[in-house]
Amino acid sequence: IQCIGPVAPPANDEPCTAVAIPLVNTNCLTQIPGSTVGATATATNSLDIAPLTPNSGCGAVNYNGGDVWYSVTVPATGLIGINITESGVCATGIGLYTAPNCAAGPYTWLTGTATGVCSVDGLTGPTSSPGIVFDPGTYGLTPGQTVYIRIWERSNNENGGCTICAYNSQAPANDEPCGATLLTALDPCTPVEYN
Repeated sequence: IQCIGPVAPPANDEPCTAVAIPLVNTNCLTQIPGSTVGATATATNSLDIAPLTPNSGCGAVNYNGGDVWYSVTVPATGLIGINITESGVCATGIGLYTAPNCAAGPYTWLTGTATGVCSVDGLTGPTSSPGIVFDPGTYGLTPGQTVYIRIWERSNNENGGCTICAYNSQAPANDEPCGATLLTALDPCTPVEYN
């Protein structure tokens, strides 16, 4: 027998109860389980200003309420990578924010404008891995500063489980001109994937 009824929101339903994710080396071996089941929209108060609404800052990501929050601390050096593995969530959206105070805000997109840093996976469905890698220095972030990670299910209609991790990503060897990858002209041309 199955019963259908209200589901309690996850503990990290609001920014101030965000689950802190430790940066683990340069990979994502340590996954933190999570879920969007029962998630509600971020409380409508002084925090929920226009930049906090993903649809107005992140493009057509079909945010329809139901978000959960995580956080990561800016490391002394390196890039920050965030990966999500979808086990039950159909299409995950990721939005990155900063705030001087979790309770008082104001929350702003990581860029500081209404067009924030975000990623959405809505094409491949469960078991795909949306993610993002960014350079904290590009956005004027300082070591020890908190970045808030907002996760939602596109359209809020296929919620479920997922795992999330953060890692101290390294720039690729060809990140600067002097480390450029030498390409060889071949016939026939065979594309090689780079990151």
